[in-house]
Amino acid sequence: MQAFAAQIIPSDHGTSGDDELDAAYFVDRALGTPYFSASLPLLQAGLEDLDAHARAAGERRGFASLDARRQVMIMRKLEHTPFFAMARTLVVIGAVADPSHGGNKGAAGWAMIGIDQRPSYSAPFGWYDAHPDADPPKRAA
Repeated sequence: MQAFAAQIIPSDHGTSGDDELDAAYFVDRALGTPYFSASLPLLQAGLEDLDAHARAAGERRGFASLDARRQVMIMRKLEHTPFFAMARTLVVIGAVADPSHGGNKGAAGWAMIGIDQRPSYSAPFGWYDAHPDADPPKRAA
């Protein structure tokens, strides 16, 4: 799963990828919850399929042993499968979920998308709190 996740969210020129975010750990934990447990057989079969494709390409140790280029080639063959959709979804969720759920290590995913996480927030949260007696701003037609 880590090799798959590293291709979905690769590290690049100072940008955090799965190697830094640990989204694969989120996936492991999520599959043990009632919400995602039904996806476990789908993901297990899909990961076995990744390894089978790698062995067919000559890498007997499996998908994770392939170089990034060959991993992406195999992933492209599977990108329209239910496995790929579920695995990609879980990886992306894990990259930005609360770190207490196993991914988004050090809140790096939040930093990537510009979320300034604070222990608590206080009003005003937006225009509606800052100007409670004013009419709302006019929208362009």
